[in-house]
Amino acid sequence: MRTLIILALLAGALLQGWKYLSGYQEGNPSGQARQASGNVDLQALAKTVPAGAVMMYTTSECPYCAQARSWLDQYGFSYTECNMSHDQRCHSEMQRLGGQGVPFLVVRGDPMGDGGFDTEEFIRRLRQ
Repeated sequence: MRTLIILALLAGALLQGWKYLSGYQEGNPSGQARQASGNVDLQALAKTVPAGAVMMYTTSECPYCAQARSWLDQYGFSYTECNMSHDQRCHSEMQRLGGQGVPFLVVRGDPMGDGGFDTEEFIRRLRQ
């Protein structure tokens, strides 16, 4: 009996995790371009971002860079990637802008912190 309870709790937690990660919301089970934070239509917002407005400094071996890239691609955000593993110029640019870790994003010329990707902050900056 105890094992069944544990399995049921685990299954519930996995379902909630899937819903969270896929963007599932009641009435919008596909999770299409809706984010729980502020109910922002991310695909519509992405269409308002011109080419060159977002620069992302990365490295090839960075798993967080891959996650940020995947999130941006998922919603159709236009961005330019400067990969420090392939171009030394990217590293000096990032340092000049105050970046200390990757991914490091610059939105409309304004650096986002010193490294890392915060979707909430990214959305806020785009909506300004």
